[in-house]
Amino acid sequence: MIEMMRAPLASGGYVFLLVRYITGAAANKHNSEWTDVFIDTESEPFTIDMDVETFSSIWVAALQGDIDELEELNDSEDSATTVH
Repeated sequence: MIEMMRAPLASGGYVFLLVRYITGAAANKHNSEWTDVFIDTESEPFTIDMDVETFSSIWVAALQGDIDELEELNDSEDSATTVH
């Protein structure tokens, strides 16, 4: 598993997320280009500037530790999201 990922916030700037603590993701209700990322069931989600399909692909590849898939996704996107 890849431990950490960086994603652009919808409000500007970036958030660093520990992959193992992400509990879910959903398309934002107000903007389909954004994703609400949940880190537990008690807190408000982080809204990132990325559609849910792209985020889901990156999240699953990070969970699987699939470096090749992550490099492919990084090359095909705007490189705003990185994993470490």
